[in-house]
Amino acid sequence: MKRQLFGLLALSTTAVGVLGLCAPDTAEAAPTSYSIYCRGGQGATDLNIHWGGVALEKQFLHGTGPYDAADLRPGECAWPDRAMGASEPYRLFYLRKVGGRDQISVRGNMQLGLWRIGKNLLAEQRTPQDLVAINRLQSPNFIVELRVTSTEIRKKNRNGDAREVKVLKVTDVGVVRQIDQSNRG
Repeated sequence: MKRQLFGLLALSTTAVGVLGLCAPDTAEAAPTSYSIYCRGGQGATDLNIHWGGVALEKQFLHGTGPYDAADLRPGECAWPDRAMGASEPYRLFYLRKVGGRDQISVRGNMQLGLWRIGKNLLAEQRTPQDLVAINRLQSPNFIVELRVTSTEIRKKNRNGDAREVKVLKVTDVGVVRQIDQSNRG
């Protein structure tokens, strides 16, 4: 009886070990994000505001070399260590969700702001740093450091057909730097 119990225990331990090896890993690793530097200015901007937040898509030009503040032209983005490849995305995608009583608003020149509804009044809130940085992408007087991941989003073309578009999705915003008068190109 004792021998049968040990045999059954050994068999069940082995089965659990084998099943554990075969089971899919449910915890996926977060995609790696990279720093990119973008100078504001040129480039088409798509802005979609809805009750849950804002989605902004900005087209940019590939920098011809590694990031150098003096050489980055308006509307260009560059990696800190190398030139951008021709097959890499040329669009930034920023998504900001808001909840509760917060609402996103747009002022002149597509400047995003944050409002809060309270006691039947609409009050402008201090603009969060991420929105300040995204707003700076409209002006050639600023360079913004962004953390991005490469991904695809679904978009509809003019005919209403869905397609996948490669983008650099903004996961975090970093330093916003104003350009000197001599570097404004």
